[in-house]
Amino acid sequence: MTLNAVNCPSFAGKLLPVLLFLFLSPHLNPQSATPLKFENFTVKQGLPSHKVFYSLLDTRNFLWFATENGLARYDGKRFAVFNNEPRVQGSIPEDIILFMLQISNDEIFLLTISGLPVIYDYRTGKFTDITKRQGWMKNQSISSLFKDSKGNYWLTTNTGLIKADLHFNFIKQYDIPDKVKGHHIPNRVNTICEDKYGRFWLGMFYRGVLLFDPAIEKYDTKRFESIIPHLQVRSIAGSKDGRYIFIATAGEGLYRFGVDNFSYRQWRYVENNKSGIPSDIISNLCVQDESVLWLGTLEGLSRFEIETGRISTFSNNPDKPLSLVNNMVEHILYDTAGILWVSTFGGISKLITLGNRFNKISVRPGPNSISSNKIVGVYSDESDNIWLATSGGIDIITAGTGKIVNYKLPKSFPFHENSEVVRFFKDSDGNFWVGTWGGGISRTRLPAGFEPGNSLRFTNFYYDSSDHNSISSNFIRSFAEDEEGNLWISTWNGGINKIEAGSKSSDKIRFQRYGAGQDSSRSLASNYTHEIVPDKRGNLWICTSRGVQRFNYRDNTYRMYLPAEEGDLINSSTHLYLDSAGNVWNSSFAGLVKIISSGRDYSAKIIYRDKFRGIYTLIMDKQGVLWFSTQNSEIGSYNPSSQKLRFYSMLDEVDGCDFYSGFPTLGKDGRVYFPSFSGLLYFDPARLSENKIPPPVYITGITVSGEKHHADSDVTLLRRIELDHDFGSLKISLASLNYIYSEQNEYRYLLEGYGKTWVDLGNRAEIYLTGLAPGRYSLRIMGCNNDGVWNSKPVVLSIIISPPFYRNPYFISIVLLLSITAAGFFTRRKIKTLKTEKEQHLSFSEQLINSQEEERKRLSKELHDSLGQNLLVIKNLLYLYNTSEKKDENDLAQISELISESIDEVKEISSNLHPHQLERLGLIKALNSMINKVKKISGVSIRFEYDDITGQLPAETEINIYRIVQESLNNIVKHSRATEAKVKLISSVSGILVTVEDNGKGIDTEDSEMNLRLTEGLGLKSMKERARLINAAFNFESSVKTGTRIRIELPAIKETKPSVPPTVN
Repeated sequence: MTLNAVNCPSFAGKLLPVLLFLFLSPHLNPQSATPLKFENFTVKQGLPSHKVFYSLLDTRNFLWFATENGLARYDGKRFAVFNNEPRVQGSIPEDIILFMLQISNDEIFLLTISGLPVIYDYRTGKFTDITKRQGWMKNQSISSLFKDSKGNYWLTTNTGLIKADLHFNFIKQYDIPDKVKGHHIPNRVNTICEDKYGRFWLGMFYRGVLLFDPAIEKYDTKRFESIIPHLQVRSIAGSKDGRYIFIATAGEGLYRFGVDNFSYRQWRYVENNKSGIPSDIISNLCVQDESVLWLGTLEGLSRFEIETGRISTFSNNPDKPLSLVNNMVEHILYDTAGILWVSTFGGISKLITLGNRFNKISVRPGPNSISSNKIVGVYSDESDNIWLATSGGIDIITAGTGKIVNYKLPKSFPFHENSEVVRFFKDSDGNFWVGTWGGGISRTRLPAGFEPGNSLRFTNFYYDSSDHNSISSNFIRSFAEDEEGNLWISTWNGGINKIEAGSKSSDKIRFQRYGAGQDSSRSLASNYTHEIVPDKRGNLWICTSRGVQRFNYRDNTYRMYLPAEEGDLINSSTHLYLDSAGNVWNSSFAGLVKIISSGRDYSAKIIYRDKFRGIYTLIMDKQGVLWFSTQNSEIGSYNPSSQKLRFYSMLDEVDGCDFYSGFPTLGKDGRVYFPSFSGLLYFDPARLSENKIPPPVYITGITVSGEKHHADSDVTLLRRIELDHDFGSLKISLASLNYIYSEQNEYRYLLEGYGKTWVDLGNRAEIYLTGLAPGRYSLRIMGCNNDGVWNSKPVVLSIIISPPFYRNPYFISIVLLLSITAAGFFTRRKIKTLKTEKEQHLSFSEQLINSQEEERKRLSKELHDSLGQNLLVIKNLLYLYNTSEKKDENDLAQISELISESIDEVKEISSNLHPHQLERLGLIKALNSMINKVKKISGVSIRFEYDDITGQLPAETEINIYRIVQESLNNIVKHSRATEAKVKLISSVSGILVTVEDNGKGIDTEDSEMNLRLTEGLGLKSMKERARLINAAFNFESSVKTGTRIRIELPAIKETKPSVPPTVN
């Protein structure tokens, strides 16, 4: 069946900036590739204001940004903000800074919006008004500062130039001799640029451009008068080779002048010209290198090629978060690492000008787009055309032009599900095979000189349940050709299939099926197979759903290779790769495994294990480095020679890549291509060079117990800190000043005096220290860049923790003397206290004995008067009954009644001695019974609220609680004259609370006589003693007319029942 391609016209180079051609493969479509990516910073990331006027990279590698609401210093992790604080000495005089220049290793010169010259000194950490020591600088309306090639400073003002030495001592003032009409400050100079002849090109606030020759001390005010009109020039820049001077105007676009002969060329805004400058108002110029100049305009950022004059523009797109943050560009800074920092009225944009290390092609509106983002397989043919196996058919990206051509496989019947392509393979006979997901396989031959778009004839082969010689499944995974020319096909639910070498080109093919059995040593381990890799020993290495299996098709033997115990996720197999040494590399959902060829046998070795970084696919590049995709949207690499493992986050590189099980490929030019469900990812391993520059590491902040620590210098220079012993916590903020993928910078520290091992912080740039004992410590800090290159010289911070005052030798001597002096006093006082306590205990014991004797007397009287009398009457009645001839049943009834009364008497006496309800019914019911009796005999209304804690307290605790409540109620009945009382027993997480309170007459606790009676009374003493025995807190409260309350609190019960509302009786 002949198939014609669907042609997609190429628009390469027409819609995207020319710059992309520098970074993309020449044969891939730039329309579909990842555009240059800006990382943006706004107030959400810590900037004090969206409006940013100026930027500076200092000699320590910190970035400074002047904003509308203060000065911000950036360290790759966070912004430190400096604001005007009138009450703080050394704070910045004004919040708005318009100009910055580093004038020494420790000093930065700044100009405020009012023209005030200020210096920030790292050594003091303070801002200083220069006019306080150089009075001549007052009221000069300075707009900028320039250092010429001879080391002199030149200040630009409203009237011209002022020359000063390196200490800002005045040398000479050069006012512009003539004036022009039309503006109140026509001679204000904005900026200076020195050419190779030492002449100054002056960008004027109103008069365009003037020349000044410091050698002869004369202005040339006529040179550009007829070329550049009277308008503002804010920026002038010279090319690196000194041939050109570029002038940015506010209304006339860009000028380029030849330094030798003043020949010039002008670039103006032209409507609908996307390859021109976007605006005639240009605010800033920045020279990147000999070939590139960057323009900041009101309509975005433009890249200008110095030799060709070609322009490409980048602007803000609200729908694309990785576009320029704002179109109103104020200042551009190109740093030493090749990063462009763009200050705008909407924040800061960061652009790594080396281009994208990784690129992604995905579906885009319009022509020349791939048909689907779901790509499973990639193939590079002899002409380096890139074939994509997608859910929408076959896409081919034409080498050289980037034109994308789509093919749909022919259907053998109306419902033939062969539109989703998964794999390509070309065999040794020249047959080109296409595997599908659900539609079997198709075969074609690429004609000599094939170009994408040529017609192709396909033959389909699919599973037929009535034909045992058909392929075993329509769900294809992979192809492989062995040493004998046989073609092997893996399927996802039908095992593997073999086509004999001589039958691959036949119209009718017999497929030999190999399926799973009970024994994996005699058959396939599973019918669910993925990748097949043949080696030179007659082995097929097969990814199965149960792990890696080796099948020798020559002697028909099978063997599993599991690197760990069965059930371990590392045994899973997602992809295989056979290297030139015969080793098999196996990726799994838990890491990377190498099956090592050693003689005739093989052994499995785990290279790395991480169940949160499972691998989907892998491939080896031309340098022998393994590349693989992970489940975390990462590309990883492993170099077998250096054994170095690296990971690249695609979330950072291309805004994420949804990898899945598939088939990557290696292009003829060395590029690596990975399929994903979000498009095609590709990169050149040669361009992923290691960042070998070790970053400087600084301490950027110290807080002690949450309070900022203030030092006598900038915190970055702090090398010693002294703390009290009770300092609480110490937090040290760090910065590793590498701005290339700075989120991948890492840190570690060693605290000498505490430990001997380095602590890895990962990319957490903070150290927290607590609980350090008094002493001296040395904190050594190191940092690394995004490629793991560590700085060789750590930052060292000495930490001195002073001991508490009581460990001071002088204090200890004084304390010893006082202790000896006070020993006698405290000894005598202790003896007196012990005597008093002994007397109190004796008194209590005497009262207790008397109480016991009284109780015994009462018990004896009750036994004699009540129970004894009843027993005597019972005895007499029984005697009369037994001696009487006439038996009267009423006598027996009377005897029975007396016996019942006696039993009740015994129960009453027993209950008074010990409440038997406690053992039988529990504390709550015993209390309830006792309360009901008291209510009945006293007439006092008693309310009982309780949580059911039955069985949760020891018996000793229950009896003591019972007796305390009993004694309290007895006192209420006897002394309080109360009409109402309340008993509470409440259980909570914090413990058990028992309260007894009444509304009686109360007690005047301020009455000394009454207090004495209370303290000496046995009832209150016994309650306190019982509370002490059960480890409970006892509290007695009373006042006249408001009643009395007794409160005891027990510690929490270890195991409590679920909390329920208290019961009220």
